Amino acid sequence: MRNIILACEILEDEIRKARSAAENQDPIIWIDSSLHMFPQKLHDKLQEEIDRIDREQAPENILLSFGYCGNSVVGLKSSTANLIFPQANDCIDLFLYKNKDKITIRSSGCYFLTRGWLKSQYSIVNEYDRYLERYGQKKTDRIMDVMLAHYKCFTLLDTGAYPVEDCTPIALESARKLNMQLCMKQGSIQHLIKLFSEDWDEDFCIVPPGSQVTLDHFSELSLSPAQGQIL
Repeated sequence: MRNIILACEILEDEIRKARSAAENQDPIIWIDSSLHMFPQKLHDKLQEEIDRIDREQAPENILLSFGYCGNSVVGLKSSTANLIFPQANDCIDLFLYKNKDKITIRSSGCYFLTRGWLKSQYSIVNEYDRYLERYGQKKTDRIMDVMLAHYKCFTLLDTGAYPVEDCTPIALESARKLNMQLCMKQGSIQHLIKLFSEDWDEDFCIVPPGSQVTLDHFSELSLSPAQGQIL
């Protein structure tokens, strides 16, 4: 077997679209997106799956649809396969691939949304509803004020992987609940298409069997705390 994909389930829309565009039929293992809340647990789960793949299937390559993701991939190692992943801080970086205004967009106080993030049980809106039920309106408003203190608007990314107009009403309602403005930006799945097309240029890391992912693999990136990610 040549490739196996480890994929974050919150990117399901984008990954399925990218695989179709790349005519990719590699087997895929979905990773619970809630683990992003706990980077060490995400790391441990990824390593567990890599070890299982090494024992049971031993492909040439394991394709990771993850970026740095809060240190989650650092230290990962396969004994039998190359680990191949995009040079990206997180999934927002993936979706803003080759956008010349990426740094400006990311530093402008945007809290990013996609259909996958809006559906997540850990989305900011679902968190709001849980806090409201538990604490009431006044305390919930204070909590949200702290959580969103550095954000100016919700930004719905149109990645081209789903009908964005279907998500707009939910995004608008989310913005209304949390007293935020809503804007839209064009996203891209080209980085994922390249991953699944085996077009592994300088925008990808290839870690050979027996070697670990290190911080040096992300030396070209700014690894300051990511802003705008729901998970």
